Amino acid sequence: MPTTLKDIAKKINVSYSTVSRAINPDTARLVNPRTRKRVLEAVKKYGYVTNHSAAMLRRQIAQAPIIGFTSDQFPHFLCGEYPVKVFSGVIAEAEKQGCDIELFPVLQGNSIELSRQLQLKRNLDGVVIYGHESRPEFAKALAELQIPTVAIGNCQGQSSYHFYVYCDGRIGAQAAVEHLLRLGRRRIAIILGSVGSIDAELRFEGYRLALKKSGIPVEKELVFQGGFNRASGFEQGQKILSSKPYPDAIFCSNDDMAIGLLRAMDESGIRCPEDIAVVGFDDIEQAQYTIPPLTTITQSADRLGQSAVALLLQHIRNPEQELNPIEIPTHLIVRQSCGAYLRAPAYSAA
Repeated sequence: MPTTLKDIAKKINVSYSTVSRAINPDTARLVNPRTRKRVLEAVKKYGYVTNHSAAMLRRQIAQAPIIGFTSDQFPHFLCGEYPVKVFSGVIAEAEKQGCDIELFPVLQGNSIELSRQLQLKRNLDGVVIYGHESRPEFAKALAELQIPTVAIGNCQGQSSYHFYVYCDGRIGAQAAVEHLLRLGRRRIAIILGSVGSIDAELRFEGYRLALKKSGIPVEKELVFQGGFNRASGFEQGQKILSSKPYPDAIFCSNDDMAIGLLRAMDESGIRCPEDIAVVGFDDIEQAQYTIPPLTTITQSADRLGQSAVALLLQHIRNPEQELNPIEIPTHLIVRQSCGAYLRAPAYSAA
């Protein structure tokens, strides 16, 4: 049997589409020079011969949409479980839709580097961007290059991105705090997310709304500044436990901070939920394995990524069509850390 492109790809451990692009003069520039050299050497070694059907197939592959993906949170983006799930959703939908993904690791949100990389990749059909809100120059760089863009995150009230997918952190946070109120918790602290983050601001707003709805004022001494990571949850937990009276519940703006907080409580001999109830946000995989298992708000990270790619392709294929932002709903996941299984006075958050 004659050698096929799939044979070549398998022998040198690269994808079929990479081999196809590498041997096509029209698309060879899209392949890393070293990889292309390996492909051409394998073609010569194993005696691959171009035929009409293969050429037609390569032309079809060359027409597949190419989507760029970037974030202003590199390199930290790939360290967190939640954003990695978002990226997995992007990849899954791209594969389903027959697209290729180009990753742009723009360190520390450098918009000049972003522009430089994208200008070298003029063949891109569109870009999905995650973690955008703290650096508006990202949006400006993309707008100047006139590349269709979809943002992952809440862009309400912003003119930078017209197309985006999001979970409403305000609604999720409000549900979390109202759940604690129904369990009889009244003095509820919050550990905020990173400064400048829209998600952090919206979750803080949801916290305030829940308290206001129940006639409870926000106490400044119960508001602590975290950073969406476990270290900040641990540090703020130590600060919370350094003075009395303790709050009877703590809402953490994400699960990673809640995990850090639980460690601080354990080291201080504070029982969860008997002494202090804890609720997180995101429902990362480890949330169900903490001691006690963490009550949290789930927002489907993979659905965010999938929906972003689907929305971008709609925009690319129908640029004149009016498209609305896509909201992925949040849900409360009740586990043991909130103390729902304990006897507590009934309390209405109405």
